[in-house]
Amino acid sequence: MKNLIRVLCIALCAFMVLGVFASCKDDKPEVEDGSQSADSGDGTADSGTESEGNRSETENNSGETVDSETVDTETDTETETDTETETDTETETETDTETETDTETDTETETDTETETDTEPPEPVTKGKYTVMTFNIRYLDGDKNSEIEARRWDNRKAAVCNFMLESGAGIIGINEIQASQYFDVKEALEDKYEVIWYASYPDANPQGNAVAYDRAVWQLVGTPEHFWLSPTPDKQSSGWETNHYRSCINALFEHIETGARLNVFVTHLDHKKEADMVNGINLILERMGKSEYPVYLCGDFNCTPGSKAYNIAAGAMQDAQKVALDSDEGSTFNGWGSNTDADKYIIDYCFFSKNNVTVKTYDICDGKWGDNNENLLSDHNPVLVTVDIKSDPIEYPDMSGVGGVEDFYDTDRSTFDE
Repeated sequence: MKNLIRVLCIALCAFMVLGVFASCKDDKPEVEDGSQSADSGDGTADSGTESEGNRSETENNSGETVDSETVDTETDTETETDTETETDTETETETDTETETDTETDTETETDTETETDTEPPEPVTKGKYTVMTFNIRYLDGDKNSEIEARRWDNRKAAVCNFMLESGAGIIGINEIQASQYFDVKEALEDKYEVIWYASYPDANPQGNAVAYDRAVWQLVGTPEHFWLSPTPDKQSSGWETNHYRSCINALFEHIETGARLNVFVTHLDHKKEADMVNGINLILERMGKSEYPVYLCGDFNCTPGSKAYNIAAGAMQDAQKVALDSDEGSTFNGWGSNTDADKYIIDYCFFSKNNVTVKTYDICDGKWGDNNENLLSDHNPVLVTVDIKSDPIEYPDMSGVGGVEDFYDTDRSTFDE
């Protein structure tokens, strides 16, 4: 009986053990990523015994037993490594792409810069507005015995000089200025202008040309050139077909504020022979061709537009009256008021070199004076022109010999006073 009871107890114990085993197997949750399984539903676990659900063993291809937690952990590590590798690769790829893009952009920028440099030269520098004048003041001897006292030089010289002083012109070309008149003009303008004068004729009180410049605006560069309009221009001589002594002054000036340079030619062409007019202007243009600066040619040409000498000058240069943005009409020769045809007697000109000078304004001034403004300054009207000078930014050499031309005569001015 006892044996029977013992057998039943053993069977019961075995049955209970099998039931607990089955219960643990059915209630065990899934194991993810190598995490340990939860305890059995009844809250009990075999003490000191490791559950199969807590550690499962996996057989690899070579028959070795591998812990599943290790496999999962290694898999996760490899996955994270692969992800990081892909991320790094993408980052490097994006960085490389951006670098290549930047490089291409820089290359395009450099290419564009080189292209612009090669195809588009720098804009010229505008040096500013300048005012110049040409004025035939009528030689003294022509009216020294005139019955009309207002035409005599002694009576009108103050008005002539005041007009030049108040004109605002930085450079003035002057024609028919005799030696004694030169001293008068030089003295009257000395507070503002320097006056350079050369005699054309070999007379006792010779007639010639002059250029006055505002010393606060312009400075003379080097020594002016003076030559005659003749077959032998470098010595005092008459023209090709006449016995008249005509000449030309060539002076280089530098604008004090801007540094712009202007080559100024002042002349008075012959009034009798066309051959002398044509040869004279051709000689001037030949000398002018040696200049590397903008050029201003002015004076009494004694010929009207359409004449041979005018056409030669106008073909090589620009006539200020024709090209000015704001131009005046009228006659430059008034014949002491006898000229009533406004456009018939244009014989005084301001010519400028092409491409580097823009003519802004051109004015023929009446230049009247007297109590009732009834008197004329001269038998010619002054011509006043404003221009813009354009030139490349050149570093000009330092010229030390600035200023001063010796007077043609070293005698006292009283020699020419009458």
